[in-house]
Amino acid sequence: MLAQSNPVPFVNQPLVPSAIAPAGPSFTLTVNGTGFVSGSVVNWNGTPLSTTFVSDSQLTATVPASNIATPSTSSITVSSPSPGGGTSNVLFLAVAAPETSVQFAAVNSNTQVISMNRHPSSEILPGTGSSTSLRTTRMDRTLTPSFPFLLTIMAPSKGQW
Repeated sequence: MLAQSNPVPFVNQPLVPSAIAPAGPSFTLTVNGTGFVSGSVVNWNGTPLSTTFVSDSQLTATVPASNIATPSTSSITVSSPSPGGGTSNVLFLAVAAPETSVQFAAVNSNTQVISMNRHPSSEILPGTGSSTSLRTTRMDRTLTPSFPFLLTIMAPSKGQW
């Protein structure tokens, strides 16, 4: 009788999450693909993570906060035990601050619209005189400020993105 051979795993995009902000807490990474077995392990830059077998097409792994302490690009693979088995293809996970985009558009000669995309929450703070401040950790909305206006964007402290 021949022993059954484990397949070589294959990892599909996207990883969930597909990117993560640096200096955050530990999180669960979901890896989808094919050929996973109950002994398959998710690897972060070649180091095995605590992995839960969900199905032959899904694994979850706990990523410790120390792995995302600083911005980087991490390689994610899955290893399956022998007989057979082996290591999957590589997918990359960005440990990076989300980007903020600002767009200006003239609605008419007296009005400008500012569109910003950012996350996780935002608020508009009234200023003194003719100024208004926009404080954001999440913003997916359009503002119509008085014209003329001054927009100041300040980066939050480390770990706040």
